[in-house]
Amino acid sequence: MNNDIWATRPETAADEAALSTPILGCGLFSEEEAGGFLSMLPDQLTDDGHLWWVAEQDGVRGAAYATRDGMSEEVWNLWFIGFDASA
Repeated sequence: MNNDIWATRPETAADEAALSTPILGCGLFSEEEAGGFLSMLPDQLTDDGHLWWVAEQDGVRGAAYATRDGMSEEVWNLWFIGFDASA
């Protein structure tokens, strides 16, 4: 892996399957928690109140996830940032 060439960008609907790499590989979630997280992706990827970013290097290796705060339109909560530990 080349450590000095990373691309970050907002997610697209086409990233749904690729997002499983950092979610499963980051070590933050049990298998059950990761499965629940992955089952929510289709709704999260199409909801304007949810934002995903991906980090790419030979495929999606990292991701970050934020949602709008319920108190203000301009405040976001960062819920997840992780990278595939094997990358």
